Amino acid sequence: MHWFLKCFYGYRNLWDEILFWWILDYIAQQFPDVQSLTIEVQDVAWMEHRYDTNKKFVSSFSLHHHFSADFFTGKKQLSFVELSKDICDNFRYDIYFFGGWEVFAESRWFHGGRNYVVRYGYALMTKPFVLLGGIETPIGVRQKILYKYLLPKAHRIVCRDKVSYATALQYNHQSLQYQDFAITIIKYYRQLTRHVDHMHHLPHKPYVLVNMISSMATEESFSLIHRFLLKYSDHDIYYVHAWEEDRQYGERLIWAYPHTQIYDWTEHTLHDTLQLFSAADAGIGCRLHFLLLLQEFQKDRYALVYAEKVTKLITNTITFDSC
Repeated sequence: MHWFLKCFYGYRNLWDEILFWWILDYIAQQFPDVQSLTIEVQDVAWMEHRYDTNKKFVSSFSLHHHFSADFFTGKKQLSFVELSKDICDNFRYDIYFFGGWEVFAESRWFHGGRNYVVRYGYALMTKPFVLLGGIETPIGVRQKILYKYLLPKAHRIVCRDKVSYATALQYNHQSLQYQDFAITIIKYYRQLTRHVDHMHHLPHKPYVLVNMISSMATEESFSLIHRFLLKYSDHDIYYVHAWEEDRQYGERLIWAYPHTQIYDWTEHTLHDTLQLFSAADAGIGCRLHFLLLLQEFQKDRYALVYAEKVTKLITNTITFDSC
């Protein structure tokens, strides 16, 4: 059987690429009939490069954990294809996987999953499909109609949090609560490095991590970052951007705090990036998986909340009452 996966890969988004590896693991283990998987990406060369760079590290988890390396050993076929608008994509695959930060998110309008309805309408009506990720709580009438029409048709809805699960279950009894796919990688990494010193490439001085996005780049947010950095005034600062468009806020941070360094994850392996988070003391930021990495590594954190998905999954451990 030939299956198809569409999320948001190949856009040089760190968090989506972290999810990528363990979505492959989940598909390989939960859908053993999948022998050939085509993945639509924005940049094939980029994804092939990241795949080749990290597959040895990722597949090492299969030696001691219940991790499937079938897509990395050649047992199952995997191929990347460029982002397409070909209507024939509705017909050429047997089963479809659709995912995202929130598979359907009213707050993101067309890019919150409604594009799936327009782009793959025939496949959604006639082919088995699986939804992977979060399901945003419906507020508007159009979103409720979309859920009522589409969610019952899904072969399975795999939710990463209890709120999404409760929402999906109202429409489809084949819904299940799993976890955010990034959590698996963090658990495996922690077990792999428990008794091994992998920290030799990191700075000796304690450091904290900062992240920002355009919609939250307000004076209020930067005031909170300033108060956070006062708490860690003896620490170095590493700014971690998820997308290239977020990098500008790291440069703004350097202007205010000259000892800030920008961590360009595109120049590092997945192992390096996990190592960076595992050795940090704390962090403040917006992106969900920036915060989720801090949380799973049990680091102090403060979330600058810009979407429902952040409040679903992240618990703050830092307050500013005493500042």
